[in-house]
Amino acid sequence: MSTPADPSAPPLPDASLGERKLPTRPRATLVKATVVVVVILVAAGGIGWATGWFSHAPEGILGWLAPPCPPTVGLNGSGSTFVAPLMQTWTHAYEGGAESRERGCDVVQVAYNASGAGTGLGELISGGTDFVATEEPLNASAAASLPAPTLTLPVALGAVAVAYDLPGVPAGLNLTGAILAAIYLGTITAWNDSAIVAINPGVALPSDVPISVIHGAPGSSTNYVFTGFLSASNATWDDQVGQGATVVWPTGISASGDAGAVSVLQGTTGGIAFLGFAYAQDSNLTCAKIQNPADVFVAPSVTSIYAAATAYGESLPLGNQSWQNVSLLDQSGNDSYPLTTFTYVVCYANLGQADRGTLTQNTAAWLASFLYWMSAAGQNYGAALGYPPLSSHVITTNEQIVELLTYDGLPALGDVDYDGD
Repeated sequence: MSTPADPSAPPLPDASLGERKLPTRPRATLVKATVVVVVILVAAGGIGWATGWFSHAPEGILGWLAPPCPPTVGLNGSGSTFVAPLMQTWTHAYEGGAESRERGCDVVQVAYNASGAGTGLGELISGGTDFVATEEPLNASAAASLPAPTLTLPVALGAVAVAYDLPGVPAGLNLTGAILAAIYLGTITAWNDSAIVAINPGVALPSDVPISVIHGAPGSSTNYVFTGFLSASNATWDDQVGQGATVVWPTGISASGDAGAVSVLQGTTGGIAFLGFAYAQDSNLTCAKIQNPADVFVAPSVTSIYAAATAYGESLPLGNQSWQNVSLLDQSGNDSYPLTTFTYVVCYANLGQADRGTLTQNTAAWLASFLYWMSAAGQNYGAALGYPPLSSHVITTNEQIVELLTYDGLPALGDVDYDGD
């Protein structure tokens, strides 16, 4: 359609037209003309109304003749707060793509409850969720507590950032695993401790601001990643505290979830906290650089997380095998961020046993499709949030894992559109 800016377009109407007197016409002619215009408008409007009524579902005839929308399939996940920003993005993207498959019908709805990995695992046992997200792979004891065998699927890459609130000290303060362990053991209590000063030349560290330690609540899989790093860095920590989602913290105050860590840190001058990099980035927190095995201090970023993940050279287990020995902590390479981790989805290998055996075969097919979509097309959504994409090797592994999912002896992955479009 042409516009007045286009040389071929008709000129704009004269703005003074409303002020002119239009020429008068005989009354009879005017009445006839008016009747003709009204008839045309009524006819056109009637055709338009009829066409719209005929063609627009569900009000029109076509909508009336078409089959009704099928019941919406509901998928439920819960667990890790660490991956919640990405998981929430995934649920909306997958729902939006799925809705376009069927005449505007809401085909599938996905809900994710960032309740914490420990709570999520309890919900998997009780039947309150279809899958659990966690940064802690199931150990033998946890696997034995479940009523049926499970599959483990690595769906995301992320990092635990170490953030601090220290007025006058810029981002990028250098810290080591040994120093962090000493801080969380309560043996380093001042920001100007000689150990911190020695690796931060030229940085004016305050002498009058004590370190306020913030840690995660029991059951947090972010705890699991961070304490694993401390255990590998400090023998005292390894002996006295160890690695776990639930540990006895020697000092500090507890924050509930990664969002809780943000809130507590922002209100604590001199505070230090560990949390998912996505939350630190979104909240513009000041983050430390952490020393890696190459003796390089590296800040968390999409690039440094991906470098650590790709440096992991060992083969990956299948989904029905243990992932306990898989760790992306302290990977080699100058660019590798040492506090890097997978996020895993855990679900029953036989989806017919999910939700205490109430999951339908159709819902199982959609769940299998969603799990595949997370680790394939879904990877396109992560980088902007702070989660780099999985490598092609991991995606290939995930394809094999999803194909292991069954529904009472039959392959669970049905004839659905993987890409959600």
